[in-house]
Amino acid sequence: MKVEFVSASVSDASGGVGLVMKELAHHISLTKNINFRLSTLDSDQDSEKIFETVRQYKTFGPKIIGWSPTLIEASTKNFEIDLVHQHGVWMAVSIYGTQLKSRLEKPYIISPHGMMDPWILSRSKLKKLLAKIVYEDKSWKTCSAFHALNLNEADSINKLVKNKVIYTIPNGIFVSEDNRPTLEKKSDIPKILFIGRLHEKKNIFSLIDACCAISESDFRKNPFELVVAGWGDPSSEKTIREMVGLSQGRVRFVGSVFGEQKENLFKECDYFILPSFSEGLPMAVLEAWSYGLVVVMSEYCNLHESFSCSAAIRTPTDIEGMKKVLLEISKMELKDWFEIANNGFEYALSNYSWDVVSGMYEEMYSEIYRNG
Repeated sequence: MKVEFVSASVSDASGGVGLVMKELAHHISLTKNINFRLSTLDSDQDSEKIFETVRQYKTFGPKIIGWSPTLIEASTKNFEIDLVHQHGVWMAVSIYGTQLKSRLEKPYIISPHGMMDPWILSRSKLKKLLAKIVYEDKSWKTCSAFHALNLNEADSINKLVKNKVIYTIPNGIFVSEDNRPTLEKKSDIPKILFIGRLHEKKNIFSLIDACCAISESDFRKNPFELVVAGWGDPSSEKTIREMVGLSQGRVRFVGSVFGEQKENLFKECDYFILPSFSEGLPMAVLEAWSYGLVVVMSEYCNLHESFSCSAAIRTPTDIEGMKKVLLEISKMELKDWFEIANNGFEYALSNYSWDVVSGMYEEMYSEIYRNG
């Protein structure tokens, strides 16, 4: 079977969506009789190492719209592809699948990656309204099925698009026994890692405020370092750097990290924190578990079961609540840290490793291809 991924971006700067696409294509191609190619609006050198074919299309007008006549025209000549898997919504690449289905009767599936969740819908309402009118409504009604990362996302999709088939399959992650946590301390003071887009959705600005709100006496008793890694627009990065400068050494900003640099950062840190307001299924959390870190996250990360089995620590999203959580984890005993870290590692291994997840995707593709 030949599957085409279509997305506005698969670059490292696209965050979790780009990573998911690369990992999904790579791991399924290793064990299943499925070949992948990619059609995207931007260049990404790494993608050519994983995808059988990479096709890049020029955009016209504002990049935030993603209007590409050449991409849309290519859909009319896409005879060799059996199935299209669209990643993301709210950009004009959504027209691709609609054209493909109407002209060549090829099936296509849409993975919103959390982009149809309530918090996202409450932002940039005018842009989304225009996108719905111009192309999304038709795309959603025409597609063969939707793919949700969890039951919460499936519910959000169902509220917007009635009577559509929705497959619920999580993201996958590579889990190596080499990264299983041990009782050996990594550093003299706890290091708490944030990796992600520097955006209000991730709640990173309030997280830094919470870190700085801890009294000097409390911080001296239980010091820690908040390591912030990520990317964003120039104004967001400027704000982060200014906040870090006022943090009196409590926060370190390392900018964008990829590949070996990101791997080393996970291995260096003890905790991972994501106090987000909205997520599909955050890849950074799965990565943190796979590297043996204790995960601290909000309920909006859609991994609720991990709290009940002591695989993660819940954090509120307000400054006072995050401040209390930071103080709690900064004085956590090593044995307690190890128990939660090991539970998280096992949780990722049992529920999100590619050995578990890849077969679900293969079955989904096969069913959609058979049903058209």
